[in-house]
Formats: sequence, C-alpha cells, structure tokens
Amino acid sequence: MIFVQFIGAVRSGHNFVGQLINAHRRAVISNEINTIRMFKENDPPREKLHQKIMFEADQFVQRGADHVWYNFDIGHYQGKTTEYDVIGDSYCGNFVKKLKPEQVSDYEIYTGCELRFIWVMRHPVDQVISFTRFDSENVCTSPLKYTGVFMGQYEYANKLCTKAPTLILTYNRLINEPQETLETMLEFLRLDDDEEYFEACKKKIFAKPVTYKDHPEYGQLKEILHKYIIEYETL
Repeated sequence: MIFVQFIGAVRSGHNFVGQLINAHRRAVISNEINTIRMFKENDPPREKLHQKIMFEADQFVQRGADHVWYNFDIGHYQGKTTEYDVIGDSYCGNFVKKLKPEQVSDYEIYTGCELRFIWVMRHPVDQVISFTRFDSENVCTSPLKYTGVFMGQYEYANKLCTKAPTLILTYNRLINEPQETLETMLEFLRLDDDEEYFEACKKKIFAKPVTYKDHPEYGQLKEILHKYIIEYETL
C-alpha cells in the first residue's frame, strides 16, 4: 500500500491533483487535513489514521468538494472508495517543512504504508503572483514579498525528495497532456488504468494554464526567480 505526501510550494495545484487521485476507485486522498501535524502530535494514533483520512475525504465530497475559489467535484469514485491501495492527504506548503528529512522513515511507519512524494510544480512567477491572490488580507501587496516563501518551500522539497520515491508533475503538462500525465501518475502509484476515470478527470482539467504575464512585476520576478524558471522549463 502507498501513502501519498505532497511536497513543494503552495498554489501549485496539489489539492486538485489530490482530488484527481481521490477519484480513482482504489485511492483515498483527503483535502488538507495535515497528516504531518498528526504525526508530530500522534493524534490520531497510527492505527486510526486511515480511518480519519477516509472520513475526511468523504466529508469533503459531501460538502460539495469546494476549495477556496475552485470546485473539485470530479465524480467517478470520489468519496465512494471503501477498499484502497493508495491513501494520503493533499496538504502542502509551510507545515511540510516541519517534517525533517531524518524523520521521513518514522513518518512512513506512522502512515503504515510505503511513502511516496508527489511534487506538483507550476511556473515559478505565476505561482508567486498567485500567492498574493491567495493572501486575502494583503491582496494589494507586491508579490515580491513572497519570493522568499517560494524559494524556502522549493529548496526544502529538494531535500525531502531524496528520502522517498518522488514524482515531479508539472501544472502545464497536466493541462497540455492530461492523458499522458495521468497515466504517469497512476503508474507511479501502481494503480490500474481506467478509461472512465481518465474521462472524468479530463472534463475537470483546465482548458489552458492560468498565467499572470500581464502583471506589472512579472519581468522583475522573472529575474529574481531565474534559477527556478530554468529548472522548471527543463522538466
């Protein structure tokens, strides 16, 4: 059995990818219940973790599968799975930094599964500008203040991904090549192909990537994040 832990920076699409997995008939992914915090606090205890994830995954779907501005109601087996080979949670971002690389093996024991990371990447400039939109208290704040947050989360993910098998999945490839990307993801998670599953997912995937190239600070951000853009574009 595989436990999925998302790593990387926030505003990358990890919650959506989590629900794409959750729609598979042999997978259960809860939406941001933060299993790393649970591991740190041993609450719930290990033997009740899977039960907690299944309950919260079902509740998320029962509430309409809404997350921030988006609706992740994919259908198929989303919220219906009772027997699974893959389980996990879509939480990503700063709290993941509280999972130290040397704790990964203990975290794997806590999950009771083989641990696998999924790192969803988005174009760095679009991702940082999206931080501003997400920060409801500072919607007029320059995205430049978020470059450090992005860099910190990115570099920490680089450390973690050496500790367990990791799939790097880019936002643009998911949108431009949905069938191939979904097939790669299922292979990584050792899940069977299912044509009805693919069709349900592709109906929900955006028609084109969301970009902020008209933002007045786009050019300046490109200079600051040059290293990360090069790495992203070579994937």
